[in-house]
Parts: sequence; structure tokens; C-alpha cells
Amino acid sequence: MKIKKIKCAIIGFLSVIMAATVLGACGKESKKYTVTFDTRGGSAVSSYKLEAGAKIRRPSKIPTKEMSVFNDWYTDTSYTQKFEFDTRMPAYNITIYAGWIGEASVEIKLDANGGKFDGDATEYKLYGDVGTTFAMPTVQPVYNGYAFGGWYTDPECTQSYTFTVYPVENLTLYASWVNDAAYCYVSYYGNGALVSKVPVLKNITLKEPNLFGSDIVNTGWYTDSAMTQKYTFGTISKDISLYTTYYTDGLTIENGTVTGYTGNSSSVIVPNRYEEVNVTTVGEYAFYRSSELTSITSVSLPATVTSIAAGAFYDCQYLVTVGLTGNVTSIGDNAFYKNYRLKSVGDVSSVTSIGEAAFIGCKVLGNIELSSELTSLGAYAFTDCQMLTQMVIPSSIRDIPDYLFSGCTSLKQVDITAARLETIPAHVFENCKALERVTIRSILDAYIEDVDGNTTFSGLDKVKIYVPASLLNVYRETYVDLDNNTLSDKFEAI
Repeated sequence: MKIKKIKCAIIGFLSVIMAATVLGACGKESKKYTVTFDTRGGSAVSSYKLEAGAKIRRPSKIPTKEMSVFNDWYTDTSYTQKFEFDTRMPAYNITIYAGWIGEASVEIKLDANGGKFDGDATEYKLYGDVGTTFAMPTVQPVYNGYAFGGWYTDPECTQSYTFTVYPVENLTLYASWVNDAAYCYVSYYGNGALVSKVPVLKNITLKEPNLFGSDIVNTGWYTDSAMTQKYTFGTISKDISLYTTYYTDGLTIENGTVTGYTGNSSSVIVPNRYEEVNVTTVGEYAFYRSSELTSITSVSLPATVTSIAAGAFYDCQYLVTVGLTGNVTSIGDNAFYKNYRLKSVGDVSSVTSIGEAAFIGCKVLGNIELSSELTSLGAYAFTDCQMLTQMVIPSSIRDIPDYLFSGCTSLKQVDITAARLETIPAHVFENCKALERVTIRSILDAYIEDVDGNTTFSGLDKVKIYVPASLLNVYRETYVDLDNNTLSDKFEAI
């Protein structure tokens, strides 16, 4: 009996050891790596995992892609090397790429680019087999007064197309047009810009065109841009350029300054010249409360305008767009005061001065890229601009005005780029609850105003303030006791 009991004990002990070994082996997983199949826009093919050294198998699913035929799997997106399946998996993740060739039904769209095909169609489609001969199409559009000049890959006709074989992918070609020897061409310029170019058969009588609406005042046509030589319409035999100024009826202009508007049109056009003087300024309160007279929605300004005076568009509640050009250098106080619907003001790349409350209350105004030449920025300039999300204050601005972004509820990032900055006023970011990042790049530590323990950044829970690394500890130590001891924690190194 003792011998039998000993044997049983040994067998039991060995069973425990074997079980532990098996469990240990099961509990330890070998590291696996992922094989990913990038179909390059085709239907999905599932990835799978393998241990290093295992064979990489070809997927059973063949991907599909519109207008293309699957070619094979490749090691790169340039399709220079096919992938060899049944090779061993390396000890890292890999990606295998699908290669494609076009199908026979590649589509070529011919765009008349101002002309017409038969039946007044503006485009024509044809199809061909990929890689087969693609000759110049026999179908061609026509354009009255012009001769067909060939096919191009861009609507501006700067890149001509060479016909060889049908491409792999769909293609749009654009017709180009050249002057026809049977015609002469009249270029009409208004307010300093080309309005229309019209082909006219040679030696016929040219009549004065009607290029503008009934609410537009046209000052007549001249042969010179200074508009000193009046043109008499008659027989024409060569190309000619004619010039005019035009503006919306109801505008009043004095000595180059727009002074008022009493018209009925919602779209206002300002001329570049009036009574032989260039129009350079939209005057003080020129469109003051226009919503009480007419619902002006847009104002188009010529390149001659350089100044928007104080209150120029004061309380124009229906104004949506103003076409400032890159020649505007100053925007006065309250210039766009409470333009609730204003979305765009145009080009401010040359503006050197923005007055107080210039854009206050412009609730839907989009982000503005301030000029690097900006030297004067008034208080309240962007107050309550609720759609502003970011702003870069150029290095030319050394004094940040108070209430600059007060009420900008969507503002998230502000970059203050001045190398030397003295003060961040107390109410600059008042109620900017979404503010996440303020970058202060000054090489000197700027003073953050403290009013009874509340600072510029009080109540802005999300904000982080980024400063030069050399000043990080200075800021943290200086403001450790403010904003309930939380301000110090907001500073980070740039």
C-alpha cells in the first residue's frame, strides 16, 4: 500500500507541474504584427495579424474601384515593386498597396470655355480605351467673333494638351480662343477695370453698349484712361479700348470723397473718378444708418479708395460685404459699427490704422489677417465679433488696446508677436470663454493688469499663456498669488 500511495503522489505532482506548464504557455502570447492592405481608394480589404516568421498570405478578396481594374499588390504607392506573398513576416507592421489601371470607358469631357457645341451645349463627352490612340477630336465648339485655338488642361489655357493615348483617369479639356482676323475687338473699361471685351465685324457701325443696369449712372466713353478724349461712336476698323466711370444712382461725392447715399439699390458701386477727381475716401458717416433708408447689402469700392473715415458704414445692419482693396490704408473709429450681418470686408493687407470700435458688434465677421504694417489699433476694435476664432497681432503693435476682443465668444487663439510689450490690459479678453491659447512673444515680461485680484485672464478656465522659455519662471513667480492662485499655472513655454 505504501508503494502505491507514493506512485500516486508522484503522478499527481507531475500532473500539477504539467498543468502549470500548459497554463503558463497559454497565458503568454507571442507578439503579433499587422499586415494592412491599402486599396488606394478601392473597396476595403481586411488587415490581419501574424507572428514574426509566419508566411504572409495573399488576401482572397480582390478589391474593386470605379473606372479602374485591379492590377496587383505592391510595396509602394508608385507601383515600382510587386509584393511577394508567402515570404516571412518581419518583426514590425507592414502596409501593402493596391495597384490600378483604368478601364476602357475612360471619360474625356470637352469644355467649350465660353463657346458652344451644336445645340448650344457647353460641353461634349467622349470615351476611349485606356492606352489606345487618342487623336484630336473632330468635334469643335464655336464662339462668335473668335477662332478655336486648341485644347488645354486648364480654363485659363496656359497648359496645352498633347494628344497621344487615352489616359488612365477621366480628363477635362478646355477650348482656347484667339482673335479672328475678320473682327476687331472693343475693350470696355469701367472704374479702372476691364468690364467687357466685345468682337465686332470690321467696318461696321459701333453702337454705344448698354453694359450697366438702370440704376447705374454712366459718365460716357473716352479713348484715354484719364477720360479727357470723348469717343464718338461710328464705323470701326481696328481694335480699340474705351474708358468710363460708373456708379450707383443716389451717391453723392464731393472732391473725391463719398459723402452720402439716398438711392434705392441694395448693391452700391463707387466710381474711381467723379468730376475729373479720383475718389479716394468713403467719408464720415457716408452710409450712416442706411438700413433706415434702403437695405444695402454690398458696397464695391475702386482701387483709388485709400481711406474709410469714421462711422463710414455706421449701423448698416444689412451690409454683408464691402470690397476694400489692397490700397486702403486706414479704417476710422466706428467705421463698421454694429454691422450685424457683415461677413467680409475685402483686402486689409495694407491697412496701417484701425480706429476705436471699428468693427464693434460685427457678429458674423470672419477671421481677418492684419497687416504687418499695422501701427495703430484702437480699443474695442473687435468687441463682440462673435465669429472670430483666431488673430495674429503683428509685431508693429506694441500697445494692446483695452477691450480689444471683449465678447469674442468663439475666439480660441491669439498670437501677440511684438518683441517688446509693456501691458496686457485688464479687459482685453473679457467674456472670451472659448479662449485656449495666448502667445506672448515679447522678450521682456509684459505686465498683466490686476484689478482687485482679477486679471486679464480671470474666468478663462481653458486658456494657456505661452511665453518665452527664458521668462517662464518670471511670469509664474510674479503672478503666483493672483486669480485665486491659478494664474501661475496657466503659463507654459513657447
